Amino acid sequence: MHLSHKDLFPVRDHYRDTLEIDPGRLANDVGDLAIDLVGPGGRTMQLFSGDDPNDWFDLLVINGTWDGEQLPAGRYTIHVVAADRAGNTTEQVLPFHIDDRQAVRKTYTATIPAARTLADSYVGSCSRLGAAVGRSWKGSLGLYSSSCAAKNGSTVITVHGAQVPKSVRGFVGPVTVSTYGGAARGASAAYIVHGWLRASDNEFIKRSQYDGRLGAHKATAYPANVVRTIDGKKWVYWQLGLSEGSRYDVKSFTIKCTYYGLVAPRSRTASDAKTIAEPSGAPGPGYTPPKTDAAELLAAYSPGM
Repeated sequence: MHLSHKDLFPVRDHYRDTLEIDPGRLANDVGDLAIDLVGPGGRTMQLFSGDDPNDWFDLLVINGTWDGEQLPAGRYTIHVVAADRAGNTTEQVLPFHIDDRQAVRKTYTATIPAARTLADSYVGSCSRLGAAVGRSWKGSLGLYSSSCAAKNGSTVITVHGAQVPKSVRGFVGPVTVSTYGGAARGASAAYIVHGWLRASDNEFIKRSQYDGRLGAHKATAYPANVVRTIDGKKWVYWQLGLSEGSRYDVKSFTIKCTYYGLVAPRSRTASDAKTIAEPSGAPGPGYTPPKTDAAELLAAYSPGM
C-alpha cells in the first residue's frame, strides 16, 4: 500500500483536500485485512476490516473528518494488518500529517535595489558598470557604454535574479518586473533592452526596449516560462543590456506576482505574506554572458531591433 501524498489539508480549497490509500498489488493474495487510522494520543478509527477484496480494492479516501467532525491537526498513521490465505501476517505503517492551513490567493510585491539582484555581468573594454553617477540612489547601477573599435567594447550586459514565493496551487496571471531607471545624467539620449531568461534553457525571451525617460518600465512573463527552482526556492531571472554609447541608470526593480500561500485558520487574509529576505546578490542561474571581447556581440542588445 502507499499514500497519494504525506500531507492532508482538509479545508475545501482544492489543495490536497483528500488523501488516497492505494492498495497496489495487495489484493492478489490477501485473505483478511484490517486498516486503522491512528491519530494523536493513540486514538484509533477503523477504516476497514474484512476478507472480501471487492470491498476495499478501490482507493480508500480520507477527507480529514470522522463521524462528521473535523479531525484535529497533527501526525497520523495508517496501520495496515494483512493476512494471506496461508495465514501469514504482515503489518505496514503509513505516516501522514493533517494540516489545518488553507490555500489563499495572495499578492507578493517587493522593490529591491538593482545592485542586490545582480547575478552576472559582461562589460566591454570601452564601457563601465558601477553605481549610477550623480544620483543618491543606494544600491543603484549605471550601465555606461562608450563606442570604440574593440569588438564588443561598447556592450554592457547584466543578469539579474529575484526570489518569488512558492505557490501551492500555481501562480495566477503573469510575473511582473518593473525596472525603475532612465538616461544617465548628462546623456543626450539613451536606451536599454530588457529580456527574460527562460527557466528551461536560459534562452533570452520577450525582448523589450526602454527609452531614456525616467520612470518605471514594466515587463511581464508567464510563470511557467520563467519561474525556476534553485535549492528549493523559486527564482526569476532577467537581463539588461545596451551598446553604442547608451548610458543608463537603474535604481531598482519591483517584482510582483499573485500566488497561493498556506495560511493558518485565524489569518486567512491576502495581506499577511512574509517578506522574502533578498540576498545581497542573486545566485547564478547557470547562464554566463560572454566574458571576452572576442565573443560575438549579442544582437538583442543593439538598439532599434
